[in-house]
Amino acid sequence: NLAIDSIKLSPANFLQLLRMIQQQIISATAAKEILEEMVISGNSPENVMIRLGLKQESDRDQLEKLAKDILDDFTKEVYRYKAGKSNVLGVFIGEGMKRSNGKINPSLFREIIISMLDEG
Repeated sequence: NLAIDSIKLSPANFLQLLRMIQQQIISATAAKEILEEMVISGNSPENVMIRLGLKQESDRDQLEKLAKDILDDFTKEVYRYKAGKSNVLGVFIGEGMKRSNGKINPSLFREIIISMLDEG
């Protein structure tokens, strides 16, 4: 509980935070954590993101490698997906989140997983 005059969040920093969400540099969950820190410290969202290690992984090559590893490890679920059980996508995405400590861009990762599953 902060007094209004002790809040150190500037409009420019808040706008930068919103842009980072829109550009999928950070997730909405990470944004909440960053915002809490910004209100107290007055630091920029980029500085807080770096310090807390909250940048979302959106490098396509890295995500494809992770997806390949997961699909190789979950062959039973791959067969279930190809048999029409699309609900197993959650298994792959959940495993990606687990292996990346929650840092993957889930929508991009989902797109990559679906593309790889539909290819092979």
